[in-house]
Amino acid sequence: MNRLIDSVHQELLPDLQIESVDPHNPVQVRHIPNPWRLLGAGNYAAVVYHPDCPNLVVKIYAPGRPGFKEEVEVYRRLGSHPAFSDCLYAHEGFLILKRLYGVTLYDCMHLGMRIPKQVIQDIDFALDYARNRSLYPHDVHGRNVMMHEGRGLVVDVSDFLHEEN
Repeated sequence: MNRLIDSVHQELLPDLQIESVDPHNPVQVRHIPNPWRLLGAGNYAAVVYHPDCPNLVVKIYAPGRPGFKEEVEVYRRLGSHPAFSDCLYAHEGFLILKRLYGVTLYDCMHLGMRIPKQVIQDIDFALDYARNRSLYPHDVHGRNVMMHEGRGLVVDVSDFLHEEN
């Protein structure tokens, strides 16, 4: 873990170019230094990984985008649960998270993949678990939930402190 943290500070952050162009659209990633790889970009941050640590991801908030402290608090409240990632480290606008593998339910629909009932039940139970931790599951949709080996996962918890439905 310490090697990854050092690499984030010495290799990734100095050369990463991530920009918030429009607050209603995903951040734009202009440049990622080698050997880092982009997994995705959302409304607040980009998610990357290093090939030497494929089971961990780094979520980097774009300059000017809110939510970093709130997401750290969400992970603190969640603790450890099989349907959510674990936050292993958080510092100055980036988090190191356990990587979740799978296929988004959005992609399942487009690929015509069957979604077992257990996947939906897992996601429902995970959202109930979050509610019992004084969180408010928000922004839960097909691109933010996945299935892996017949089980459901929730991959984006960044808005779980927002109290609206």
